[in-house]
Amino acid sequence: MTVPRPGAARLRQVVERRGGLRAEPGSAYELLTRQMVEQLARDLAEVRRRVDQLFTTVVGAILLELLVRLWG
Repeated sequence: MTVPRPGAARLRQVVERRGGLRAEPGSAYELLTRQMVEQLARDLAEVRRRVDQLFTTVVGAILLELLVRLWG
């Protein structure tokens, strides 16, 4: 059971009063910040993909070494 917090309720009131959240940036700063965050997300996904590939390679090498020792 979640207990509503007064800060969250106040934030909802402010957002509703201002007409909701905008999808498009309102200033050059917001545009630049959004682009930087999106680029950071892409970079993080690339790093995660490379770490996953490295992990798979290491596990494969360990399994291959175990098989060679069993048969050798």
